[in-house]
Amino acid sequence: MIHGNKSAVNAAGKIARGHASAEHILPFSFSLLACGLAMVFFFSDAGQGLEGKAVDYFQLFRYKLTGPVCAPDLAFIGIDDKSVDPSYSAFSSLWGRDSWVTREAYTFQLQTHAGIYHPKVLAYDIIFRPGGKVMESSISSRLENKEQSAAALSKARKLYEEAESEGNDSLLNLLFTFDDLSQQGKPAPRPLFAYYFPDDAALSARLAGDSGKQESVFKRYLASAIPEGLVEGGVESPMQAAIPLIDQLMAESTPAWFGPINVQRDAGGVVRRVPLLYAVQDPQTRHIRHVPSFALNALMAYWDINPAQLKKMGGGTPAFHAVAGDSIVIQTKDWTRRIPVDEQFRLFLNTECGYRDRVLPSLSYVDVTECGLALDADLGYLIRDPAQRREKIALGRDTILPRLQGKIAVIGQAFTASGDIGSFALEDNVPNALAHLYAMDNILRGDYLRYWTPRQAVILLALLAAATCLLHVFFRKFTAVAVGMGLLCVVYPAAAAASALWLGRLEPFLTPSLMLLALFAANSIFHYILESRRRGVLRKAFSAAVSPRVLELLEANPERFSLQGEKAETSVFFSDIAGFTTIAEKLAPQELSALLNRYLTPMSDIILASDGYIDKYQGDAIMAVWGVPLPEKEHAAKACGAALDQLERLKSLEREIENDTGIRIDVRMGINSGIVSAGNMGSAKKQQYTVMGDAVNLAARLEPINKDYGTHIIIGENTRKLLPEGGWVTRLLDKVVVKGKTEPVLIYELVGRGPGRPDWIKFYEQGLQRLWEKKWAEAGAAFGECRKVRPQDPAVRLMLERVDQYKVSPPPEGWNGAFARQSKD
Repeated sequence: MIHGNKSAVNAAGKIARGHASAEHILPFSFSLLACGLAMVFFFSDAGQGLEGKAVDYFQLFRYKLTGPVCAPDLAFIGIDDKSVDPSYSAFSSLWGRDSWVTREAYTFQLQTHAGIYHPKVLAYDIIFRPGGKVMESSISSRLENKEQSAAALSKARKLYEEAESEGNDSLLNLLFTFDDLSQQGKPAPRPLFAYYFPDDAALSARLAGDSGKQESVFKRYLASAIPEGLVEGGVESPMQAAIPLIDQLMAESTPAWFGPINVQRDAGGVVRRVPLLYAVQDPQTRHIRHVPSFALNALMAYWDINPAQLKKMGGGTPAFHAVAGDSIVIQTKDWTRRIPVDEQFRLFLNTECGYRDRVLPSLSYVDVTECGLALDADLGYLIRDPAQRREKIALGRDTILPRLQGKIAVIGQAFTASGDIGSFALEDNVPNALAHLYAMDNILRGDYLRYWTPRQAVILLALLAAATCLLHVFFRKFTAVAVGMGLLCVVYPAAAAASALWLGRLEPFLTPSLMLLALFAANSIFHYILESRRRGVLRKAFSAAVSPRVLELLEANPERFSLQGEKAETSVFFSDIAGFTTIAEKLAPQELSALLNRYLTPMSDIILASDGYIDKYQGDAIMAVWGVPLPEKEHAAKACGAALDQLERLKSLEREIENDTGIRIDVRMGINSGIVSAGNMGSAKKQQYTVMGDAVNLAARLEPINKDYGTHIIIGENTRKLLPEGGWVTRLLDKVVVKGKTEPVLIYELVGRGPGRPDWIKFYEQGLQRLWEKKWAEAGAAFGECRKVRPQDPAVRLMLERVDQYKVSPPPEGWNGAFARQSKD
């Protein structure tokens, strides 16, 4: 006999309520916690470094996929290893011990640019600083005797100072030559020289302390400042000190441009952003001004734009407008360029070519010098070997000249020991001057990578966390949640990559992906534990009340039913042993218990095998339901099939029990279908999963009605309508008004399975119709025909008695044929 499911269901209800709360609160908590941790990690140095690496790998992947790309307007002249190697050529030795003082290494090449190559802009990413302590150190190292007289040291210093001054004067003369050529309408390079703002606090303070010197320095650098009112934002940390260059360049009359080259490395030491504007505090007026960077000034010179003459938008051209965190807009009469920048006016570099890619002309400084001298009619004699001169003339004319003419030529240090070597997205240990070249390339091609702002990153992480929460709101089944989160884990990185490839929009990649994976893992573990507990509770609550198949469905689909109560369409079954009270009086307790177990066990097995739910046992009575706890479309057919199977099993079981105990049992069953309320019901201390409603009450009334008609299975009208036609044999038994009701219901006897209907059923139902029509003679004749076939049928006998009674005492006017039953049993 099966007992104990009430307390299990009670426990299931309590745990289910706890699970329902946990299923919402804990996933939301996971999402909030993961989002907070992701934000902290994202803005940490480690997070920024990893995000930067992810961007680098994306750029490397795209580079491998599409190949190198670079604006054709650029060239790089690198002072590489062979340019400083005396064994390569006589001109390489110019980069030896003294050439920086005499400026010969620069003046020879400047001459060739003026007369041969004609680049439009010559941008020197080299700091032309006075000798100072470097000169002193060089002189001291040359003295064989450290004890030499002060006079000898003074003489050597004087010679060096004279050599440096002469070299600087030569450089200055060539700059004036460029200006003269330009005034005559001839092609001449526009020279751009680099300077920088010290990032050392002590040096910056020392320079700022010399206010007179700094005023003159800033006056020179601010000559190319953007006019006030054209720049919005970007003044959090204005520069207050700058490194002065040699006196010849700092003179106001010197025809040269200047641009700062300060570039900060991102986390991990990689250069990914280049400032285009620098905020500077004018030491004289204390106003905040903005000066174009080395890269932007080189482009201004290339576009024939004087930064000091820029105008407001709508006030003529060239026009300029910059907003920190948004863009820098430059407009001429022919074109408009919008350059995306961050809060510090930095451009995120879209690196699409390497140092040695042919699309970026990377020339050796010494080759440019020697080939230029060979091409120069006046200086060609310096290449003494005729064969070598012919070779260099061909190289200069066919290769170097087309790569420089009319373009922006950036000159920078590229030799191994220069210290001006850095790392970029595509490669490491390459000249830092590439940062400015990449910035110019992006602007010239209008091909940018728009990077996230901190605010956008926070919003993105919050939205992704909210999306995981919404999955739990809209999908109660974990499988759907898991699929949704799995899709997020795949779709977001794919969308971020697609956005970068086709839209040039870089979204945070690694941190959101890790957050989604962590949430997926956390929710998977949480739901695994929760599901294991739920399965245990369900198994404990329903294993004895439902079939293994239904139990598996419950465990796999717990969201399809509710312990808290819900409406369900069901078929309710009641069965009882006739005269059980009399039987119980005849047997000892142990015998009675054995009898009940012997009867209830096979009956229960049949119910469970047909996916029914055993609601309760009340002594010998069984209450079962089909359609809960899981919905079942064929609940009526399964309930009726189980009743017939029980009736068939009872044929042999009754004989066995009678032979063994001398007790004869007779079982009656009632089935009704309809909408019920299903769920945990009871008191606050004790509850049971059960069903309630009119459909249940009617099913309970149908079972004892069998006694009146001598039948074993009576089903309600709703159940009969739900049975498929042709597969069941039923007999319309009567129209009754059960105890406690006022409306009549049709009741049917469930006879068996099969497509055909015996004639005796037709005679019986015909007799009923004539009875309800008050045609007593015709009714009696029809019931008589039925009795010929079934002479022992109690229902037929009852109807014939009723016909005879109505002949003598007809029912009142308005009678609808219903028989009012006065008792429940």
